[in-house]
Amino acid sequence: MTKVAKRLAEIPPGNWTKRQSRQVGLRQATLAILIGLIVQFALGMGVNLYVALPAAGHPGHASWFGNGALLALHAALGIVLVLAGLACRRGLRHHREPCR
Repeated sequence: MTKVAKRLAEIPPGNWTKRQSRQVGLRQATLAILIGLIVQFALGMGVNLYVALPAAGHPGHASWFGNGALLALHAALGIVLVLAGLACRRGLRHHREPCR
């Protein structure tokens, strides 16, 4: 028997479904993050092409988001993706622990 087969044989039957549901959840989360990254990439291109940021040292920093709703969306999605990546990493760490 291989190591993996031995470890799978040691898992009680009730916990096997927990492990499968965790795997499905993690796969869905990583797919959602991947789609979010693709959208983030497209928003970044849009920001680069269509949003003019003020030069450094000039007053009026409050106007950054006045003409750049795309920039605000790009920044917000970036923060959400970082938090989702950290949550997914935490889920992977707990995924490797035995189910209780």
